[in-house]
Amino acid sequence: MGIILKIAIRNIRQNPKRSCLIGLTIFISSFLLLLSNAAMNGIEKQVLRGYITLQAGEVAVIWESLKEVNPLDPGKFLYDLSFSVADEEQEAANRRAMERLMEYLAAKEEEIKVYFPTVRRYGQLVSMEKVDGAFKIYGLTPESRDFLLQSGAIQPIAGQLPAEGYRVCISKAKADEHGLKLGDWVTIEATTPYGGKNAMDFQIGGIYANAAGYENWYGFMPEAAFRLLFDYDPDYFDLVRIYLTDRRKAPGFARDLDTYLTAETPVLRAESYAEASPFFTNNSRLFKALFNLFILFLLGIIAIGLRATFRMNLFERMKEFGALRAIGYSRFQCVGIIFSEIFLLALITLGVALLCAGPVVYSLGQSGIYVGSGIICWAVGGERFYPFMRLTDLLFTAIIIFFFSLSASLHPALSLCHQKITDLLAKKQRRIFLPAALWRGFRANLGRRPGPNFGQENMRKGKGSNA
Repeated sequence: MGIILKIAIRNIRQNPKRSCLIGLTIFISSFLLLLSNAAMNGIEKQVLRGYITLQAGEVAVIWESLKEVNPLDPGKFLYDLSFSVADEEQEAANRRAMERLMEYLAAKEEEIKVYFPTVRRYGQLVSMEKVDGAFKIYGLTPESRDFLLQSGAIQPIAGQLPAEGYRVCISKAKADEHGLKLGDWVTIEATTPYGGKNAMDFQIGGIYANAAGYENWYGFMPEAAFRLLFDYDPDYFDLVRIYLTDRRKAPGFARDLDTYLTAETPVLRAESYAEASPFFTNNSRLFKALFNLFILFLLGIIAIGLRATFRMNLFERMKEFGALRAIGYSRFQCVGIIFSEIFLLALITLGVALLCAGPVVYSLGQSGIYVGSGIICWAVGGERFYPFMRLTDLLFTAIIIFFFSLSASLHPALSLCHQKITDLLAKKQRRIFLPAALWRGFRANLGRRPGPNFGQENMRKGKGSNA
């Protein structure tokens, strides 16, 4: 093996022009793969962060009416579907379900990092400019406010998320739409769970940076003010967002909790974030797969051109491999030399691509890539996304480049090495049907163990020309 690598390295060094041409092709492919995967990582992280932090948590405890919504509906957690208080019997079932939930959460305290009973409902934002019905009011406790800020899902650009009083924090998109600034007063109208109508005045206490379009609908206010506006009972909630010490246990935790809750009544249900809305968990991964498919298609086209270039180069070097075969090198060893050349070039250029892509990804990961406030921000989870690399992406790129090297070199190498030695020395390449040649070679060598001087013995017997 060592001698094969030495010959391959010598061939690379003796043909710098050819090596640079092949290396440049592989460098471009590797660089594109690394950048596209880093970009998709940033989008996936941002979309999941908004979904898990603001909408579902890692385990979502929801009311039966919301459970019936199709999980593939992207607006599932944006609907006002929660508890029903139709009669005293329903009220009693609700309260018993909430009691059982709190008992379970207390018993599983070691597995739970934090949980938030969450209240959020649609209201109308009334300003001097217009009446806005696409306004999702979100009640915050001091703990849930700190959690949102630490996660980075909400980033105030003016003022702050309110913790007390009658203030509301809106998105920059809403502020621009209504011509509002810090300190302005607006009226928020609400319909209570019992069908009543309420209206209260709130001061703009904060403005947060735009995120995905649907996340710009949120208006954050202290939970006490929310419950007063909507006439909410202190014990009721729209859902409970649960965050575990180990996110990987979310599916099992959700199944156990759901079984426990439905043992008496199906009023409350539990779902993991992946089960609750596969749209958010799979959408960014689908984008990544589509980008990779495009890059792989591009690599396939490049491999076809590279194979033609490689075949021409091997034709010019037929005497070299004829001499190797004549002195006893096997077909397998010659194929190994050819493959080692391109694979070593691939490893070198992959390293160079990583050195070039790393600083670019780091820089963009700090500043972000701006995509604007159009429809694209709904897909990427915000007006900016922040690329980053994963070790698995580097391994994936290395594997792809390995198969790329194999596909570009294997057929020309096997075709060359199955020529007769005399034809190789005379630079005459005959057309062969490769599968048939491989099968004949396999049958001829079946059960044989050639010694170290097998090639020389064949030459002495006059059989070298047919090897």
